[in-house]
Amino acid sequence: KPELRFGIYNFKVTGSKLLHISINQGYTLISGTPIVATIPMKLFEKYGIKSDRDSIEWNNTFALNAFIDLVSHNLIRKYNRFYGTSLSEDLVLFRQFKYKGFAVVPYKKGKLNGTNWELSIDTTNELLNPVYQLGLDSGLGDHSSAGFGFMNIKK
Repeated sequence: KPELRFGIYNFKVTGSKLLHISINQGYTLISGTPIVATIPMKLFEKYGIKSDRDSIEWNNTFALNAFIDLVSHNLIRKYNRFYGTSLSEDLVLFRQFKYKGFAVVPYKKGKLNGTNWELSIDTTNELLNPVYQLGLDSGLGDHSSAGFGFMNIKK
């Protein structure tokens, strides 16, 4: 489209180009926007969560492994749908991670809980490089199409 709208801002598109940033061993991804990881009710017991809600966004009162599991499973599901593959959602994608902070972000008629992270990637398994690449290109977690979970490479 010749024009894009982000919230109240309108932009005229004058050109575009495809950027490709390759994932290399030892990279650390940092969140450019908060990552939203929604925990469905069916997983509450697994992660020791007590709530009457149907789902809840991860926050730092929950187990760290819940966040890493949710983000990894979500990224592998995205990869499988996009490429028509059947990688196991139980693959471990992030072995080292650092929680960088919590954010409550206005969204539609409510708010979403998001968090900021540094996620080190282990590219010793080269078969996972395209999965990491998709995460870098499309975002991590839920609501990435709305701008959540976009990642940068830490220099």
